[in-house]
Amino acid sequence: MNLNDPGMGKIVGAILVALIALTFVIGPDAAPVGSLIFYSVLGGFAVALFYLVTGLREYLAFKRKD
Repeated sequence: MNLNDPGMGKIVGAILVALIALTFVIGPDAAPVGSLIFYSVLGGFAVALFYLVTGLREYLAFKRKD
């Protein structure tokens, strides 16, 4: 596993986006449920999940060729 492998940038980026979005959901300054920020964070989680899945597909396809 190398960070220069295809798909790894998407995987790392998706994890970082999910961690940043998580800070808006938990903690004492969490966004209230039903607010615009809360739904934006849920959209961020959906985008992070999409990039995680596509990154894993690219990485696994690359590893299968080796």
